[in-house]
Amino acid sequence: MGVHKKERGRDIGYWICQFCTGLAQEIGKRIACRYIVLQTIKIKSAYYEHKCMFHQTKKANPEGKIWMYRRLS
Repeated sequence: MGVHKKERGRDIGYWICQFCTGLAQEIGKRIACRYIVLQTIKIKSAYYEHKCMFHQTKKANPEGKIWMYRRLS
């Protein structure tokens, strides 16, 4: 996911995240999926944690990327 620099600060990333999570919930009902997972860089993890309710895993990989997850309802 990415939002052009000129469009940042308008909650576009939040709505993209909401759309993807909603889509995963609908598909998850049919295929018994319980979690959605993403990989991001440490700097962006706070955004996903606070705005989109993802939880960070404990370790970062050698490139500094971290995995985050969210349980689907």
